[in-house]
Amino acid sequence: MRNRPELPGPGNRDMAGTGREARYTNLPPGKYHFVFQAANRGIWLNEESSTWFIIRPFFWKTWWFITLVLTAEGFILFRTECQAGYD
Repeated sequence: MRNRPELPGPGNRDMAGTGREARYTNLPPGKYHFVFQAANRGIWLNEESSTWFIIRPFFWKTWWFITLVLTAEGFILFRTECQAGYD
């Protein structure tokens, strides 16, 4: 059995292999449409299978985490300045 997976996008070239898996390394966060076609005894089947999947960014690269860190940093700086004013 052979397969021909396809993941459209820059840097994601089409592959043909004999295994049951496709590996794409370093995909950036986003929504992807994965298309798969198989062959049996050297004859490619006309039907394609497909699925959608989402790769989410690491939590430290999300807007809410950056906002949380900046707010905490601002609070710490404010408290430090307030403490310095009392000394």
